[in-house]
Amino acid sequence: MRFHVVLGTRPEAIKLLPVIGALRARGADVQVIATGQHTDLLNGTGLEATQNLALPGTNDPTGYVVDAFRALLHLAP
Repeated sequence: MRFHVVLGTRPEAIKLLPVIGALRARGADVQVIATGQHTDLLNGTGLEATQNLALPGTNDPTGYVVDAFRALLHLAP
């Protein structure tokens, strides 16, 4: 089974680290996707992003993240 976990902040990464570890321990294919909001997001967590959405500097990144994630999953708008 495949899971995509999107992380945008360091607290999110810290909270999801045990979830990602548990999924991987059960044989799941976990794709860690960083929004690019913080370049040092995963430092010290032991995680490595399999994808980076390279979020541009913007006050409202939600639409960009949705579009980038849709493209990543090859979904039509």
